[in-house]
Amino acid sequence: MKLQLVPARRGALWVRSGFRVFFQRPLAFSGLFLLYLVAAQVLMVLRPIGPALLFTFVPMASLGFMIATRTALAGRFPLPSVFIEPLRGGASRRRAQIQLGVIYALAMGAPFWLTNTIAGDAFDALQQAVANKKSPEDLAPLLADPSLLTGGLLFVGLA
Repeated sequence: MKLQLVPARRGALWVRSGFRVFFQRPLAFSGLFLLYLVAAQVLMVLRPIGPALLFTFVPMASLGFMIATRTALAGRFPLPSVFIEPLRGGASRRRAQIQLGVIYALAMGAPFWLTNTIAGDAFDALQQAVANKKSPEDLAPLLADPSLLTGGLLFVGLA
């Protein structure tokens, strides 16, 4: 791969091209996305290792969608095997994919850890109140906690 610098106006063309490819095979891409969501939900349940594995697999899943796009452009139906195709290269390619996934997981884990360190109690209290279906009046003091805003802004900024 090689980075290509292009004018910003090409972004709109890129988005239109993406929709055009999607509508060539909407069932395939919707199925692949549903499969990705189900796998993500299963991994999120397997605490504590599941969320880390999910973050590790995000770059490979993104590449899988790129492979699915290439497959659709070639006139073929993209199958779920596109998600494991990035690992089918040689050992060095497989190692590079795993390294990229681990780096991505660490890079995404850092904002979660830092945010939890700063505003963990506020996030936990709010999550608990929402899960218990508290009234808006009961949520108001939780939402007014300054560490909630600080932690949220920090997370958005770092992520």
